[in-house]
Amino acid sequence: RKNPEYEPKELILKLPPEGTLELLKASVARKTSIPMTQLRVFEAYRGKFQTMMSNNQQPISKIGNNDIIIVSEVLSRREAKERVVELNVILRLQYPLCPTACSRKECGRKGVELKRCGRCKYVAYCN
Repeated sequence: RKNPEYEPKELILKLPPEGTLELLKASVARKTSIPMTQLRVFEAYRGKFQTMMSNNQQPISKIGNNDIIIVSEVLSRREAKERVVELNVILRLQYPLCPTACSRKECGRKGVELKRCGRCKYVAYCN
């Protein structure tokens, strides 16, 4: 359980549609002997973590049949024998999406290859 070289387990759970995330965590805790307080639930999309589900009262009926749900364990301070820090990281695009039309009011051309402002990366122009 604490060895990082162990393979992840795949669990198939039958839960009532009116159940909550708390019920999901309780079912996983019962099958794995991991305390509910140490379980974190995520939704994955295209191989990446999409959403962290933290509201225990969230109904599981919002989870689709084909959704991939990942439940992971976060060690307690006692088990890790050191301070445990959880960080939520929000990623953003390094550059904003490029506008589709020239930013100069008198031009306004569309469908041409636009150059970005080298300083702010927000403004695009055609020449």
